[in-house]
Amino acid sequence: NGYLLQARALMALGRFDEVQEPARRAVRLATLARDATRVSAAYATAAEASLMSGEDAQAYDLAQRAIAERPSNAAAHAVLAAASALSGRETEAAAEMAVYRKLAPQATIANYDEFRPSRNPVYLAQRERLFEGLRKAGLP
Repeated sequence: NGYLLQARALMALGRFDEVQEPARRAVRLATLARDATRVSAAYATAAEASLMSGEDAQAYDLAQRAIAERPSNAAAHAVLAAASALSGRETEAAAEMAVYRKLAPQATIANYDEFRPSRNPVYLAQRERLFEGLRKAGLP
């Protein structure tokens, strides 16, 4: 869990280029422990950091891995929807957003980041890219 927390902290600090290594370590340790929830969370965190860095193909792949580990991971569906929307895959974006909305029916752009507060200007600027994808995918 420590590596996962480190990855999330680095993201909140706007240090997106440093997120992948602790996320990989979290995946490795959680896989050894057969903890699909943490494997999925680590992949989803890495996917979100990739998307916010403009690495849409990597974000797409990592979000799919997160979903494969734990299909009920709402955040992974949101990132996959955003990555799909930003890549022009409107049909897939809409389908993933429908799954996300089913898993998180109260979700909106306004409350998406409630559990990840950050005042870091780099994080806030890059978060707008994620929000743009979520809007394009249909999140109100």
